[in-house]
Amino acid sequence: MPKYTAQIHYKDDDNFWSERMTISPIFTGVTKISDWVRKTVENKDNIREVCVMQLYRGGKTQIHGFYEWKNNRLWLDTNKPAFIHNAFYGLD
Repeated sequence: MPKYTAQIHYKDDDNFWSERMTISPIFTGVTKISDWVRKTVENKDNIREVCVMQLYRGGKTQIHGFYEWKNNRLWLDTNKPAFIHNAFYGLD
C-alpha cells in the first residue's frame, strides 16, 4: 500500500527562501491527508497549496501532486503536473 506525506505552504509567507510550511505525518491515502488538514490546520483560508509526496521503500520519494484547499477538502491542481517537477528536482 502506498504511503503519502504532505507539505502545506501558506499564502502569508512571501519570502521564498525562508518559507514557512507544515509537514504532515505519513498516511495511506490523500483522503486521510485531507482529513488531517481539516482537523489540525487552524486558518485554512491561508493555505496556498499542498504538495503531496509519495514514499517508496528504500527511501525514494516523488511528488504525487499539487493540491488546493477548496470546499473543505483537497483538490488536485491539474495546472501543475507533478512529473515535470519530479524531473526538474531529480525525483524521477
